[in-house]
Amino acid sequence: MATCSRKGSIMNNYQYHVRTRKNERLTILLSILLIASGLWGLLLTEVDTVHGSTLYVGPGKHNTISEAMLNASTGDTIVVEMGIYEETVIVNVTGVTISGSYFGPMVNSNSSNPTFLITAENVTIKDMTINGDIVIRANHTKIMNLTITPLDRIGIWIVNSTGTSIENVTIVPIESSGISIENGSDTSLSDLTLTNSMLGVGISIDTSTNTTVDGLLSLGENLGISCLGSEELSILDSLFNNSQIGMEIMDTKDIHLIGSVFTV
Repeated sequence: MATCSRKGSIMNNYQYHVRTRKNERLTILLSILLIASGLWGLLLTEVDTVHGSTLYVGPGKHNTISEAMLNASTGDTIVVEMGIYEETVIVNVTGVTISGSYFGPMVNSNSSNPTFLITAENVTIKDMTINGDIVIRANHTKIMNLTITPLDRIGIWIVNSTGTSIENVTIVPIESSGISIENGSDTSLSDLTLTNSMLGVGISIDTSTNTTVDGLLSLGENLGISCLGSEELSILDSLFNNSQIGMEIMDTKDIHLIGSVFTV
């Protein structure tokens, strides 16, 4: 009887330990699932934050781009429908994209202030016509697929900014500067068409580092590119057809001129 009792006790202890280990494994598995679901929830929240919402400007929607900006959050996209908009837009929301619709809107300056003043990082403006100018005072701005008539202003003025990218932009006619870079770094300019007048300058670069100009078509009567007190300037696959001066470079180090043509 004692032997049977000991065997029964051993079996009970064995079954207890088996159940305990199973419970521990189940607890660990549930903990892993809970942690994973929490991380997935955070990931989805991050994705939603990055992509944001879409706001529309046009009849029956937001009346102006500025009004849409007041209601925008980080990562939102503002779609501007066909029409003429006269306003000054202060872009002060990080990661916002302002995009013209398929037919492309026209935005006119209504004062001496910039048509677009960008003060927040990671902003994109694309697919529209602007009668006025853009002032960039923030990092990592993207400007794409624009036609700009700057009147007597600088078409795009980049000040104290890093990582600006300007692609497929036409600026005409230029009375001052088409694009001006002051104390900028890591600036990329590609596929540009700039036409200046007797007094205009296509691209003006001052005290900047690592500027790349790729695929520039510079036309007009005065100066294609002016560069002063800068470092790391690359001019690639560009055509200068300026009756006065194609390029004027002073006090600039590390210049690369590749695949470019100058005609008069």
